[in-house]
Amino acid sequence: MFANRIRITVVKADVMEDLAAQYGQLQSDGTRTTHPCPFFHPGDKFIFSLKGGITGGNFCEMAKNDLFTMMTGLLGKGAATPAGEKKNIPPEICCCSDGLRPVFFKLEVMEPDEEL
Repeated sequence: MFANRIRITVVKADVMEDLAAQYGQLQSDGTRTTHPCPFFHPGDKFIFSLKGGITGGNFCEMAKNDLFTMMTGLLGKGAATPAGEKKNIPPEICCCSDGLRPVFFKLEVMEPDEEL
């Protein structure tokens, strides 16, 4: 059986300025888009569960697909860890696969009674 929930916290929304200036979306003024991902901001928090998916706000589908394997793996680790000791499971740091505007996330197993 899997642990109940994973907390997802946005730790960094980056822009690869050099690549974005060369390959970003072309704007009407001839420049290229060089802004961070519009979906996420550092400090945003979400909850993932197998039953409920991701809750807590608008979550990019591409990022969800990128993080899914890590999230389900952490749920398995959480299931193998007794309640009260889940805080001892180290968080995972991972990012989405957007090469121009990567977003970095911290994934943590939550205790059954823990709030966001």
